[in-house]
Amino acid sequence: MLNIPSSIDDPSYRYKMPRILSKQESRGNGKKTSIINLGDISRALKTDPVYLTKFFGYELCSEASYSNRECEGERVVVKGHHDPVAFQTVVDKFIEKYVLCPGCNLPETDMVVKKGLVVAACKACGWTGELDNGHRLANYIVRNPPSTDIGFDGKKKKTKEERQKERAAKAIKKKDEEDEETASYQSEWDEPKSSKEGREKEKKAKKEKKDKKEHNESRDHDAEHRGEVKEKKSKKEKKEKKEGKETDKRGAKDKKEKDDKSANESEEEELHHDGMAIAAVIQHLSDHVKSNPQTTKEDFFAEVRAQQVTKAFDHKLRVYVVVSALFPDGVLNADGVRHHSKCLREFTCKAKMSFADWIWGFEAYLAMNPTATKAWPLAVKALYDEELAEEEDILEYYKKTHDNPGFEASKKAIGPFLQWLETTGESDDDSSEDSE
Repeated sequence: MLNIPSSIDDPSYRYKMPRILSKQESRGNGKKTSIINLGDISRALKTDPVYLTKFFGYELCSEASYSNRECEGERVVVKGHHDPVAFQTVVDKFIEKYVLCPGCNLPETDMVVKKGLVVAACKACGWTGELDNGHRLANYIVRNPPSTDIGFDGKKKKTKEERQKERAAKAIKKKDEEDEETASYQSEWDEPKSSKEGREKEKKAKKEKKDKKEHNESRDHDAEHRGEVKEKKSKKEKKEKKEGKETDKRGAKDKKEKDDKSANESEEEELHHDGMAIAAVIQHLSDHVKSNPQTTKEDFFAEVRAQQVTKAFDHKLRVYVVVSALFPDGVLNADGVRHHSKCLREFTCKAKMSFADWIWGFEAYLAMNPTATKAWPLAVKALYDEELAEEEDILEYYKKTHDNPGFEASKKAIGPFLQWLETTGESDDDSSEDSE
């Protein structure tokens, strides 16, 4: 069991939720990940499991569906392969936005929709106010508001007034039945037996005669129209079957085109440094660095790794993300490189990336932050002094032409530094020859 949220380390914390159990299935274009205990997690959070399912889809930029069948139970399927760590990160974010009370930070809120806004009231401290209405999930909650007074069995609890009315109605109905039964017994007691039997026989005979007449009329009518009805029914079934096939073909074609378009857009979003998905990752990591100024390089690496697994981007983009998070708004400079040298080494040298691969991240940063070009030569000098970049790798890389974003601006800015490196190398060669 985990605390609500899982970032709380107190082992005696009273609010608990199950750990996510997920399973990766299928391969290729059909790969997916299923969560088999989301129902238990949503009950622990006292929220609708469909809300969590939608939140997974929005945060992971993937399709997510919820089902509750007798043979499978409650199950959530998310398109693509995702780790449990990524799912837990999304659950904690959902808890922060829609479960925890902003006043006392306890999961004791009751969510409702009022005047087109998602609001909540805390049962612990009495806080009332709006939740996060800027998220896409808020629009879904407004269209599908949560049921009030819902118990753990999923049934709506009746109010005290409704229960009283129901009991009164049952009492009145029972009394009427008893009165009717008593009157029937009294009538049978007072009426002579022979008269009663005669009246019952007469009623029975009239009923049989009426039923026989209606049966004959119905049989004649059916005989006249049976052939016509059968023919119309046959034509209607053929027409519906033909239209159904055409509708299925059109629906399958439209769905395939929609899926292909969604996949292309998602791939484009993930693989480009100027995409919205990467921008969201950078913003998340920047906020993490600001809120945790004493964070270690190991903790920062774990946070970046979780985002990389969730969004599925490569190591080159990872370097760009790290540089953008450590130096937001183009503040890259030599002092910053020296200060974060250990952290940068974790994502370059220790990741066993070549200079040509990891410098791509810095050049993409220059393309997105042109104001950093002025301080770029001293920053490269700092990378060289901190032994993150070797002299031979720098000279060999910039002797060639590359189509990287920001390459031309980078090469032009560090031109004097490249000349200095070449001069230094020639001086060292001359000194070695003189000593010989």
